[in-house]
Amino acid sequence: MSRRTKLKVRNMRLFLTKNVFNSRYIVRNILAFTIMVTVVAMCAGAGIMIGNRKEAKADTVVASGNVEEVVTLDGSMTSMNAAGTNMIRADLESVMTADKEAKEKEVVAAAAAEFTDKCAANRDDVNVRAEASTDSAIVGHMNIGACGDVLAQADGWVQISSGDVKGYVKADYVTIGEEAYALAKQYYSMTAVAKEDGINLRAAANKDAEVVGAVYENVTYTVTPEKTDDAWVCLQVATGTEGYASADYMEVTEGYRVAEPVDGTAVDEDTTSEETSTTETKKASGSVEENKQSTQTTTEKTSTTQQTTTEATTQANNSSNIGSSSRTPVSLSDADINLMAAVMTLECGNESYEGQLAVANVILNRLQSGAWGSTISSVVYAANQFSVVSDSRLQGLIQNGAQASCIQAARDACAGNNNIGDLMSFRPARYVDTSTLGTYKQIGNHVFFK
Repeated sequence: MSRRTKLKVRNMRLFLTKNVFNSRYIVRNILAFTIMVTVVAMCAGAGIMIGNRKEAKADTVVASGNVEEVVTLDGSMTSMNAAGTNMIRADLESVMTADKEAKEKEVVAAAAAEFTDKCAANRDDVNVRAEASTDSAIVGHMNIGACGDVLAQADGWVQISSGDVKGYVKADYVTIGEEAYALAKQYYSMTAVAKEDGINLRAAANKDAEVVGAVYENVTYTVTPEKTDDAWVCLQVATGTEGYASADYMEVTEGYRVAEPVDGTAVDEDTTSEETSTTETKKASGSVEENKQSTQTTTEKTSTTQQTTTEATTQANNSSNIGSSSRTPVSLSDADINLMAAVMTLECGNESYEGQLAVANVILNRLQSGAWGSTISSVVYAANQFSVVSDSRLQGLIQNGAQASCIQAARDACAGNNNIGDLMSFRPARYVDTSTLGTYKQIGNHVFFK
């Protein structure tokens, strides 16, 4: 120990001897020490008690779940029992629900107001006629949900303008105003058309995703809105496949259904036939026909149908020397054959097997020509060709299966059974002046031509 340290220790001893352990100050020192220990003990006790209370309170909250901390309007935290918080939640939810319902009602009211002078077809296959008469020419047809502007109403007829069609429909077959909006919005849809052929269809919205198919120009595809964004468009293709195409290569449109004109190359006018026999068939399937002859019996109508078919077949044999032939077999997937048959069910489901086979060969002839694309999908969905692709029943036939006779006719055509040669178009016989045609063949109620 250094001399300096020894000196400091000596001085400390002298200080304690003189001021602390001196008998003159013993009472004072004991009192001061007691007070100091008491204060320390009280502080420690208070700290322990506060800590125990917080732990007990926390345990109570966790155990019972009846107390929660909530934020007050001034931003501070406070505790509240379950009844209070539940009441607050209920009030907030009530306000939010009421606000949401009010906004939805405003949107619906605004949209419904736009339908004050609009109508919507309340069933499929509603005829649009050139004049307000069942004897007038059919210029278009509307499927359920198709809407248009109401131009005038008189004598049980409504004059409308829908899409590219302007004419008259029976008032019983359309709804007007708010009811029309409620019906039309059920069939509001988004569609897309490819800007060029062969756009990749991918399994996911990612450029590295697996390619599951392709989309083509002049084919209208149904869009799934909830899976579509600015970069990718989710499409439903005819084979039942769902996939994604780059939005850069797709033109997306959305809107209500509209009437379809009847002047397309392959429009099936049988679904709107005014012959008594077809009227009875339409009645059975729930379709619309204005001039049903209620005084005739089913037997008479069946007889008329048979007579009409016989006469039409005779005329076909006299009109052209085109006979049955064979083609090179065409290999198609089951999905493509089902798509063909679904279209045929709507186009010629009421025709004889020969008529169905002829329509199947029209589709295959178009496929082999390449003018409408290189797939069955591109052929049947080509713009302004097979009008039934816009029929609401088509997807149901694709998913659930087409008419059995149409499936068989499609398979036979693919196997090489060809009864129309290289003809690639057809129309209802009553709308065709055969004197203007070169090569043609009539089978049943359809005339097939180049």
